[in-house]
Amino acid sequence: EILSGLVGSEMCIRDRIDTLRRELRLVRPRAVGAKRVLHRCSFCDLGRVERIGRNFHFWDERGNFIVDVHIAERRVVDNLTFSLRDSGQVV
Repeated sequence: EILSGLVGSEMCIRDRIDTLRRELRLVRPRAVGAKRVLHRCSFCDLGRVERIGRNFHFWDERGNFIVDVHIAERRVVDNLTFSLRDSGQVV
């Protein structure tokens, strides 16, 4: 699982990409380690994924924008790209 940072700092929403389960999750931290999942989408159910360098932009199946994600490590970028393509996404 890759923790990639804040989506909205005032709301403390974090985006998580799980390449093993092949899903994207937006979560809000709660009390003492608990998390509330605000949005979950499997890679194969994404409407569109756009990659520009090490930045990934995700849309849901209805065309609604979900999140931008920047990944610093090249190995992680390659792993995510492979997982998305293996799930049928054109990246």
